[in-house]
Amino acid sequence: MKYLNILLLSLITFSICEAEQINIVFRYDDVVLRNDSTDIKVIQLFQQHNIPLVLGVIPCDINEKTILDPLSSFLLMLKESVRKGDIEIALHGLTHQKMTPYGEFKGLSFEEQNRRIKKGKHFLDSIFREPVITYIPPWNAHDENTVKALKENGISIVSSSIYDVWTEATYYPMSTADFHEMEGLVLNNQIFGGIGVVMMHRYDFTENKALNELDKALTLLKQNPSVRFYTFRQLKKEGIFINSIQSKDLMRQNLLSKILHQKGIFISPKDITMIKLLNALIYLLLFYLVYMIAQAVMLKKHRHNSIQTVVLTCAGILVFCSTWFYWWGPLKLALCTLLFAVILTWIFRLFKVYDFVVNITISKKTL
Repeated sequence: MKYLNILLLSLITFSICEAEQINIVFRYDDVVLRNDSTDIKVIQLFQQHNIPLVLGVIPCDINEKTILDPLSSFLLMLKESVRKGDIEIALHGLTHQKMTPYGEFKGLSFEEQNRRIKKGKHFLDSIFREPVITYIPPWNAHDENTVKALKENGISIVSSSIYDVWTEATYYPMSTADFHEMEGLVLNNQIFGGIGVVMMHRYDFTENKALNELDKALTLLKQNPSVRFYTFRQLKKEGIFINSIQSKDLMRQNLLSKILHQKGIFISPKDITMIKLLNALIYLLLFYLVYMIAQAVMLKKHRHNSIQTVVLTCAGILVFCSTWFYWWGPLKLALCTLLFAVILTWIFRLFKVYDFVVNITISKKTL
């Protein structure tokens, strides 16, 4: 497997001289504006490493009373960090309670969704003196009314799930919920570059051990010259976006991306096309290689007649399309490709396609 990785990387990078930039956003959800020792430790750790952080803030409790300790050192620290651009405040619902079976917003009327978003945004804007433009849907649940309410309130950025592509706003879906993965993802994707969005919660850091692991992970990432850190607001300002092609591709893994361990980084559409093409060629090579072996065993011949050539061409197109359009998962597709090659050879033998053509040729010569 090690040598296969080296071969594939060589094929992909033969025209690339240096590593591409990987842009990482750390998103810390379920924050409330009151003193919390874990929240303070996490935020201070990012400040020590000089890495920006996005906070998904819940403005109110279940009674819609604002959660705020105006004299807390935590709030003062947040205000100063927002002013410097080290922290971006994102709206993470109003109360983060399930108002419907789906979540806080999906299924509610436009008027109610608009009221909740307006109230939460107004509160955060008044505290931090900077308009909130990023929304993180609780439970990743939204509908058409949510989209309209966000537009109504001037929120233009959304960060949600990769299974929930937003085309109405600048969209940065979460790509991994495990910060431990980032070092490996960066190393495996430096030749492509791309965007990685890391989601975190307070419960990820219930032990000092977890904080120490985060410290080590951030230290290693900072040492990598190809890594840049952003907030969502900064990404949009720099003109760095994720489109539906990148989102949809990350939902589906092909064999090559699985081998290269790409899951978790949104690479560019151009690199996605290159990966898909090489992946399809791998399956085609596998199909024809297995067919040639099966042919040598079952048909004991090396030349093909016109019927077999046409059938094999159509079969190759079928294999290519099934790979390109992700008809199955990578391992299931590999198994089906192997079986298809063997079954096709068996069909040629069963219907005696080769012998049939030879007999016709002999008959014509006899006449």
